[in-house]
Amino acid sequence: MIASPALLALREATASAHETLEVQARIEPRLSDHATRAATVAAFYRFHAGLEPLSHPLAAALNAELDASFEPRSRANGIAQDLKILGQRIPSPARPAAPASAGEALGWVYV
Repeated sequence: MIASPALLALREATASAHETLEVQARIEPRLSDHATRAATVAAFYRFHAGLEPLSHPLAAALNAELDASFEPRSRANGIAQDLKILGQRIPSPARPAAPASAGEALGWVYV
């Protein structure tokens, strides 16, 4: 699949911030360590399962308005499968506040 121009621009504009965040949050080491892997994957599930119902409709509306060829995709379902493979139960989704704007929702979807 070819990424849309909007998604490519978003990736380029946020690449440095994402790299910094991933290093500071120690994401790779936490996923590499058997002792912390399941909890890290569960945290990702809670994040995505909680935000997708709030952010996807706004991001889809922005996509339609801009004709950006970017469709939100669910990551929670795939992460839930990862948790099952790890022998973990599926945790409750987080309950974040709704995004303040369609642009913020798009940022959440991109994460």
